Amino acid sequence: MSWLVCLGVIVLRISAPELPRSFKVPLYPLTLIVFLAMSGFGLVAAALQRPLMVGGVLGGLLIAGLLMLRFGVGADRGGQVATGDARG
Repeated sequence: MSWLVCLGVIVLRISAPELPRSFKVPLYPLTLIVFLAMSGFGLVAAALQRPLMVGGVLGGLLIAGLLMLRFGVGADRGGQVATGDARG
């Protein structure tokens, strides 16, 4: 999941550079690229050693995500993410 955050930081820095940033990533983009490469290597190594287990876990996560998307877990009826504000 954290690789999605790293990828998101890179995408937002490129697509929306004018947004205010409250935190600067040290040595950007080197640290993010190194982390993505290391975690990608770990995922590939695990998939090569135990392909059924890794495929089952990733498939289960995909199915869970699609079910949450379909049935709106974490969203109100209008499709917007719920903020917890009861004034609505």
